[in-house]
Amino acid sequence: MQIYQPSCNIFLYGGDKVAGMPKINELSGSHWLRSLSATLERRRDFLRMTFDVTGHRNWKLLDQRRCGNSNSDRIIGGKNASLGAYPWIARLGYTNGIENESYKCGGTLINRLYVITAAHCVVNLRDNFRMSTVRLGEHNSLTDPDCEKDHCAEPVQDFLPESIIVHQSYNTPRNMHDIALIRLQKSVTYSDIPKTSTTLLTVKLPVVELERCKQAFSKHVDIGDQQMCVGGVLGRDSCSGDSGGPLMKVESESGPPRYYLLGIVSFGVRHCGGTTTPAIYTKVAKYITWILDNISPADGQMGTCKAARNCTAVATILQQSRDEAFAYLKRNHCGFDGKTPLVCCINNIITRPTPPNEDLYDRTLTNSGNSTPSEEGRIGVDNNPLLPSDCGRDLSQRIVGGERTSLDEFPWMALLEYQKPNGRTTACGGVLISKRYVLTAAHCIKGKDLPTTWRLSSVRLGEYDTDTDTDCISDGNNGTTCADDPVTVGVEEQFAHEEYQPLSRHQRYDIALLRLAQDVTFTKYIKPICLPSNSTSLDDRLFFVAGWGKTETRSSSNVKLKLSLPLVSDSQCDQTYNNAGVRLGYGQICAGGQRGKDSCRGDSGGPLMALERLSDRTGKWSAVGVVSFGPSPCGMQGWPGVYTKVQDFVPWILSKLRA
Repeated sequence: MQIYQPSCNIFLYGGDKVAGMPKINELSGSHWLRSLSATLERRRDFLRMTFDVTGHRNWKLLDQRRCGNSNSDRIIGGKNASLGAYPWIARLGYTNGIENESYKCGGTLINRLYVITAAHCVVNLRDNFRMSTVRLGEHNSLTDPDCEKDHCAEPVQDFLPESIIVHQSYNTPRNMHDIALIRLQKSVTYSDIPKTSTTLLTVKLPVVELERCKQAFSKHVDIGDQQMCVGGVLGRDSCSGDSGGPLMKVESESGPPRYYLLGIVSFGVRHCGGTTTPAIYTKVAKYITWILDNISPADGQMGTCKAARNCTAVATILQQSRDEAFAYLKRNHCGFDGKTPLVCCINNIITRPTPPNEDLYDRTLTNSGNSTPSEEGRIGVDNNPLLPSDCGRDLSQRIVGGERTSLDEFPWMALLEYQKPNGRTTACGGVLISKRYVLTAAHCIKGKDLPTTWRLSSVRLGEYDTDTDTDCISDGNNGTTCADDPVTVGVEEQFAHEEYQPLSRHQRYDIALLRLAQDVTFTKYIKPICLPSNSTSLDDRLFFVAGWGKTETRSSSNVKLKLSLPLVSDSQCDQTYNNAGVRLGYGQICAGGQRGKDSCRGDSGGPLMALERLSDRTGKWSAVGVVSFGPSPCGMQGWPGVYTKVQDFVPWILSKLRA
């Protein structure tokens, strides 16, 4: 099995043009993640860096034992890199759906799931291009396989990007904060015969004083402290095709050479290597905390790579479901110890990413802005002309308690459809609240784990069985009853709550509205649900979830399912999730927590519904919650699901509605 090793820090990589390679003194320095203060000090005219973030919660996600070890035993002095050198180098492939895939940028593997690159390599691309592939193990792009003397490397491996995280302050014109992370769809398996990136070339470059660099670029762009200048020697420079690749530092004082990542190729002069103007690199030292804040394990959970038999989490899941345990092992496989398979063993069974800034979620709420309800906003629910008055009616006089729904049950349920490069898929739920609007979760339209190649395109209403064109069920009298065909309506506009933070593990403000491209005609199978009013009480109610989410035997259900759930007190839910590092708060409620009974993947964005019995023995349904997140696997005893509390966001919803 082939291994690609991650990089701890840097030397200059180029997969396209490098203009010559005479020897220059190397960048020297100590380990890039070692001290708590980020200190820059001079060592002659080169850079020495000291860091330490070993106390960061995500520190263990970086493999410090194996990173930065090149499979070539020489320190590069010029010309081609040897086969197996720089095994952390990645090439980024691009496609626009018309032309063949091309490789235009580089990147650096920093752990099994993440590649670091330049932001300009993944956003604001021209001619409808999108980043489609991450290639590892490339040495010579013109040969397959790559061989050197009597040794040939294994074939390259391509990985699909699962998500792309661009620095929130990236500035296109100035190329400030030109840094991004690519999360791969599956983990990379390290091996002992890695390969790196026509042939992988290297060149040694001097660091240029920042003031000299600022002066060189003063007429064109401002250079900031988060950038560094390297090069400025005729014939030696990074060039087009090197963008996103690493500037590396090597240490070899006490053993084999070890490489460290110092910078990411950002930009330079048009004629690379033809002037004494240095090139600009994003200084990785300034972004170590940002990197650690934005990486998460395979299942979004912190863990340690160990033998499956020694993992308590696997044993816990195995007691509840062998299928879930097997699926967990497949998702979190992280290599072998001899012939023994290893698994990323989680410390807490929870499925949320890490927040970029804890302070963002501890602020005191006030009655200003869109984030906090006002009494005036709540009053407008019952008599709002944009909301239907005959909403949420259940005329069946039945109390839900089974699994499968009837054809006409929950006629407000919606399926969100996404356009992918190779077709269309459904991945989230929602609920119809008027003839023009669907309520869903913010993470369904801008979530961290939503693939960047997916585009929310439409909403399907009136669906029952996703495997059949016409939905029919037995009527119990040797006959069948068939529903109207489902209706697909395009999405005209999307509104995620302004305070929603995709990277926060707390997932507050996880609510969104979809405005449909046209009005919906209400039928027996397509109706709106009610929004809770200011007077809506959650006491003594029956609560239900419905959807097409994951079941015990399938990755998703083809038939609309329903489930009754109890509400869980705020104090009990807070205590449960606090133990996993999640702080619940404003706008969140909890339900469930019984073994085998939970909303699950695929139910995201769907409603938690409350049934109010009326005097005529009929019922009225309200959407009191939106499925947000919960434990992994779903249905863990003692772990309720977390829902966005709709009642707290009615003013925000009303502010978005228009005729």
